[in-house]
Amino acid sequence: MNILTLRTKPAPRRARRGAGVLPRLAVARSTAELKAKMRSQHPDLVVLEEVALDKRGQDVIHAIQAASPSTPILLLQNVAQLAELHLAAGDKPPAAAPPAHTLPALHNPASSRLDARRLADFFQVSLSQVAHLMKRSPQSVHRTPDAPRLQSSLSLLARIAAQLTRYIGSVENARLWLNAPHPELDHARPLDLIRHGKGEVVAEIIEDALLGHPG
Repeated sequence: MNILTLRTKPAPRRARRGAGVLPRLAVARSTAELKAKMRSQHPDLVVLEEVALDKRGQDVIHAIQAASPSTPILLLQNVAQLAELHLAAGDKPPAAAPPAHTLPALHNPASSRLDARRLADFFQVSLSQVAHLMKRSPQSVHRTPDAPRLQSSLSLLARIAAQLTRYIGSVENARLWLNAPHPELDHARPLDLIRHGKGEVVAEIIEDALLGHPG
């Protein structure tokens, strides 16, 4: 298998290669070099390491698709996601990353379960509002905000928080995004849609943006 990766940052130190058949890993340090190697090497997979999903990043993706429409593209927004790829290529794997679908800060450290109080803090709403969204009594949620029976109801909020933080880059910017009128939502605030039980719409907009398909 031939892998071509666009890497503009230093890679982890290489470790001794293990036994077995390893993929061929070619590295491009610029977009121009990536295009040239696309034409000469015909890779089976193109990996874009930490390429922002802005106009420049989308131009890179379009250039790859124009050169080889059938070649799959893997977007890695977090260097820790390279663990398996570097391990296969003989590199020393980086430290394991937390699951992409959640954030450690949303979980109660004692139980490891999602915590309604921590999610309320992330979205900067009251715990009673979170309880109302889940159709639970505020008293029961206040009493045990990480109760097992709440986990399924909290999962959508956790999904939005994690994916938005991954897309925006920080909790502070995620909160700004939630409170700003969004053109794809008829200029409604994403937070207002979440409060009215339309969190799935907000989650889909964020995930489309992460995949490079806004709109």
